[in-house]
Parts: sequence; C-alpha cells; structure tokens
Amino acid sequence: MTTLTATYCKFCEVIANFYNSFKDLFTSKMDKKAFKELSALSDRELNDIGISRSEIRAIAMNIHKPYRK
Repeated sequence: MTTLTATYCKFCEVIANFYNSFKDLFTSKMDKKAFKELSALSDRELNDIGISRSEIRAIAMNIHKPYRK
C-alpha cells in the first residue's frame, strides 16, 4: 500500500497566491450592480455620460482613470 504525503512547495505556494490575487482582482472588487446597469445602457446613452463600452469593467472595479485634456 502506498502512502501519500503532503510536501511543502514554495513555488506552488507562490503560484497559488498569484492565481488567487489575480482572481480576486477580477471578481470580488467589482461592483456588479454598477456593471449590470452600465452594460444595459445603449452606446448613445454611454456617450452622453462620457464613457465608452470598453470602460465599463474598469469603472465597475473602480480602477478607471479618465482621460483629461
């Protein structure tokens, strides 16, 4: 009979932490209500408030940096 043992792997821990950080960046911090509401707007309505459809995710995640002239 073979016994499985758990061994500590620093590399595996680093990869797991990176994956979890990356996953958290795109899931938990997003304001899902804002994302849903902005996504429901037409392109014309989005243009009226000064944003494009490609900026919706960044706005919902609160990482949007508006372009200022």
